[in-house]
Amino acid sequence: MAKADFSRRHIGLGESDLESMLQLLDCTSLDDLMEKVVPEAIVRSEPLKTPEALSEPDFLESMREMAKKNKCYKNFIGQGYYGTHVPSIGA
Repeated sequence: MAKADFSRRHIGLGESDLESMLQLLDCTSLDDLMEKVVPEAIVRSEPLKTPEALSEPDFLESMREMAKKNKCYKNFIGQGYYGTHVPSIGA
């Protein structure tokens, strides 16, 4: 289902845009840029464990199923709350 594939519809950086950005930032590649800007302490050494990718229609259906589990409750925020001035402890 190629038309439903998000990546085919996404308009990202073109090759010339990428080259211009890297040149402006004095980097040779995206990996070089990442090494310069991402602190080593937060870089993962192992790959993320992610589930198999879904097509856009399958993802939307899974979100609909998840949304069915939502429960609506009454919200009383704003009822009985008034703007007040609380003096500091030393006053």
